[in-house]
Amino acid sequence: MVAWNVRCLNDPIKIKETKVFLQHHGVDFCALFETRVRDHKASTVQKKLGSNWSWEDNYGFSPRGRIWIGWKPGVVSVTVVRKTEQCVMVQVASLEQNQLFSLIVVYGLHTIANRRQLWVDLREMVDNVAFPYLTIGDFNAVSQASDRIIGTLVSEAETVDFSNFLMEVEYLAEGISDHTPLLVSFYTIHERGGRPFRFNNILAKDVNFLATAHIKVEEFRAQLANVQSRMVNCGDVELHLEEKDLAANGVMLTTRDKIQAEIIDFYTKLMDTRAGSLPSIDLHTIRAGSRDGNGSAGRQLSYDARVLLSQPVTHAEIDQALFIIDDNKAPGLDGFNALFFTNSWEIIKNDVYEGIEDFFHYAFIHHPINITAIILVPKIAHALQAKDFRPIACCSVLYKIIAKILTIILHSVISEVVNPSQDGFIPGRAINDNILLATELIKGYTRLHSADVRSVTKIMVAFTKFSQASGLEASLEKSNIYLAGVSAHEATLLAEAVQLTIGDLPFKYLGVSLSSKKLNYSQCKILIDKITERAQGWVTKTLSYAGRLPLVRSGLSTMQHYWFQIFPLSKKLIRVVEAVCRKHLWTRKTLDSKKAPIAWSQFYKPRAAGVGI
Repeated sequence: MVAWNVRCLNDPIKIKETKVFLQHHGVDFCALFETRVRDHKASTVQKKLGSNWSWEDNYGFSPRGRIWIGWKPGVVSVTVVRKTEQCVMVQVASLEQNQLFSLIVVYGLHTIANRRQLWVDLREMVDNVAFPYLTIGDFNAVSQASDRIIGTLVSEAETVDFSNFLMEVEYLAEGISDHTPLLVSFYTIHERGGRPFRFNNILAKDVNFLATAHIKVEEFRAQLANVQSRMVNCGDVELHLEEKDLAANGVMLTTRDKIQAEIIDFYTKLMDTRAGSLPSIDLHTIRAGSRDGNGSAGRQLSYDARVLLSQPVTHAEIDQALFIIDDNKAPGLDGFNALFFTNSWEIIKNDVYEGIEDFFHYAFIHHPINITAIILVPKIAHALQAKDFRPIACCSVLYKIIAKILTIILHSVISEVVNPSQDGFIPGRAINDNILLATELIKGYTRLHSADVRSVTKIMVAFTKFSQASGLEASLEKSNIYLAGVSAHEATLLAEAVQLTIGDLPFKYLGVSLSSKKLNYSQCKILIDKITERAQGWVTKTLSYAGRLPLVRSGLSTMQHYWFQIFPLSKKLIRVVEAVCRKHLWTRKTLDSKKAPIAWSQFYKPRAAGVGI
């Protein structure tokens, strides 16, 4: 099933491209909007899209017939339930799959006032529907401020009516139109692979846990010792693979479809490629550094710090690193988390000591320890490409212990070599300082300035040298250049010199909007959208009042406080944020709530006797 605003079907080329599109995607049901075809020509155009298709439209309610619904009678059965100027409701039955659902196809008018009747009609249709239903179409409205990429800023009035009528669909390329088709599949069979082993924390509370763990560990040691003894007398490759499997004790994951193959190929090229050589670092520059006002040399490790880093790792350091790992951290491919290690420490600690000391002595990490499970988390809404996902690595506990030991050791010496201007990832320093610095830099954005291609090019050359030497490369696709006080011609020359797109204010930096002027309510509305999205998540819908209270305190309020540390927020924005949090706390919803308020006499009580606030 596909829904698409085709933006005029009077052109024979567009008619042909639409027909090819329907055939290519195997579409059995379609909803087309804004065809701009007159009533007396509609049947002629519809026949050109497919001779075996049946069609319905709303010309009787809208002279322009903004909505066309087409289907293949041999595959789908469609019954019209109701038609209006802005939507058509039908019942769709799949003849092959024996499935029945209601579908509301929408084409909203272009103004808030004209769309008001649409929301009334939709609520009536949804309230009276007796089957599972889907609402799809072109609403000519946005639900969040970030939905509009270009154009005027989104006002609150534009989003309040559209928050309940959404569904996850696949956004395809625009093709012949400037609107993207929405493709929904109802018959996709998702092939699932085997689930890897996961240690359940409740097992550690069993009275027989230590005894069982001791037996299993001894059995495993015996199997491993048997294979290793046979390897001494035989160079069989299969024995080496068997030993590797026993030592890894993990699960071999294989690709099953094109999506997995694409993701693996993307991250293989991104992370598993290496340059044949890197530009050498200028040791003289590193040692001399940037001298301060007293003429002293750059920041280097002291003799005591170098001695500290050269010390062998002790058992106490390994113990400390293990026991500061959270028991609820996600396990690696072997399925064992830190809780298993801490509860069975007396049984397995000698093996762990030997493995960790082996890494620090030989500077080599064994492959089974270095294997990680990669979880892909979408970075943006409607993520479509592999680059739209953020990889989260679930490492083995042994890998985490090694990382913790290195972190603890480096923590004691890092301040000797890291410049005070580096704020992020250093204890005692706040990354918010970078936002304040960026705010100060763009305050004079509208003033006249002078710039030349040579200066900007030299900056990019220095930046490129740093990237080549460090291996840290910025994504030019996600980068912009911001220019002020120069003519349009000069701005174009400077942008072409560094091959970056010219950006406009305001823009997002570290999660907040930056502008040369005080942010208004519309520019800060992205904060409300984030809080509302978090509160409307599927996880929060299952929370009780006791679960929603800490979410409001620590989760939703933290977003507001983060902005508060940087900008003074308007009173209107604060009131709206408080209203969203309040409605979510008492009713699980973020829209208008009819929940009766609590009397002040009941509210103003100690936490144990009142409502827990």
